[in-house]
Amino acid sequence: MTGFGQMRSRAGADLRYTSADAELTFNKWSRDKSVPKDAHVLLIEPSVADFASACTKVSKVLSGYPQQDTGVDLYFAGHGLPGNGALVLSDGVVTATRLIGLLEDSLKPGEGLRGLSMLLDSCFSGAFLFEAMVALQNHEKLRLFDAQCSSMHDEKSWELSFLGHGAFTFTHFHKGNNYVDSQELADAIDRQDNRTIARCVQGLVGMTADPAAFLTQGRQHSIDCMKGNFIDAGTRGLFDITDVDGALSVQLIVDGLGNSGAKEVN
Repeated sequence: MTGFGQMRSRAGADLRYTSADAELTFNKWSRDKSVPKDAHVLLIEPSVADFASACTKVSKVLSGYPQQDTGVDLYFAGHGLPGNGALVLSDGVVTATRLIGLLEDSLKPGEGLRGLSMLLDSCFSGAFLFEAMVALQNHEKLRLFDAQCSSMHDEKSWELSFLGHGAFTFTHFHKGNNYVDSQELADAIDRQDNRTIARCVQGLVGMTADPAAFLTQGRQHSIDCMKGNFIDAGTRGLFDITDVDGALSVQLIVDGLGNSGAKEVN
C-alpha cells in the first residue's frame, strides 16, 4: 500500500491493469502508418499457442519486405519468472530463447538481419533482456535494436491502482512536466481523487531520472538497452557488451553492471 492507493506486484497482476497497459501500447504503436495494419497484433491473456500464432502472422506480413529493412516490436505486461524472466502466459511461458526461435523460423540466412525491439513491463524483465542479448550475439538472422525493461533481473515490477497501469508503462507513455501544485496533490490524496492524483504524478515524475523507481519507492529500476549493446540501468550501473572479449553470458552482464558502480542520478 502507498498513500496513493494499492501497489501490487506483477507476480499477482490484475488483468484489468495489464489489459489497460497492452491496449494503451497497441493504440500508441498503431498510429505508425508506415507499419502495415496487419502487422499490429493485440493479445489479451494469450496462450502460448496464441503467442506463437501472432509471431507467425507478423513474420508473414514482413516477408513481403527486404529482411534487413524490417523489425519486430514486442510489448508485454504481466508476470515474468524468477531466474530467466520468462513471460508468463495463460497456459505456459515463453523464454527469450523461445521468442527468438519463433521469429527466426521464417528468416533466410544471407539476406540481412531483422531487428527486434522490446518494451517489457514484467517481473524480472531484465533477465529476459539479458538472455536475449546472449542468444542474439553473432546471430545470423536477427539482431537486437533497442529494449526497455521495467525492472532488473532480480526485481519484481509493480502496478498502482490509482494509475490503473503498471508504473513503468504509465511513465513510459506519460513523460510529465516539471510543474506540480503540491496543495492540489495533497487535497486529491485526501479525497482519493485518482484522476487528479494521476495527473499530478504525471507532472511530478518529469523531474526524476527513473520515474518507475520513484513511484515504487525504489522497488524496481528500469533498464534502457541502446543499439542492442549498451545497457543503462541508472543507479544499478552501466555496461557495454562490445567491451567483452569472448563469449557473452547473463552472469557476465550482471557482474559488469555491478562492477560499473552506482551512477548518481539527480
